[in-house]
Amino acid sequence: MNPITKRDLKEALNGIAKAKDLNDLAGDVVRIEKKVDGLGERMKNVPTRDEFPALLEKTFEFVTLKAEHNRIKKIIRDKLGVEI
Repeated sequence: MNPITKRDLKEALNGIAKAKDLNDLAGDVVRIEKKVDGLGERMKNVPTRDEFPALLEKTFEFVTLKAEHNRIKKIIRDKLGVEI
């Protein structure tokens, strides 16, 4: 059995994670956790498969009302010369 030399110890220590490396890793983990939490919050706002048709219908109703509103504004502007 050969005795352990200083060189052997240096090589072994070079392979071991340093405290700074672990702190950097901890910081990375915290950033990833924040991103995952943010994604979770955003996913709560995404409509489900069951909610999506109702959302499309509301959007269609809004667009229809907006178009009708613009049409009526144009008629008033053309007939009365008044901008609403």
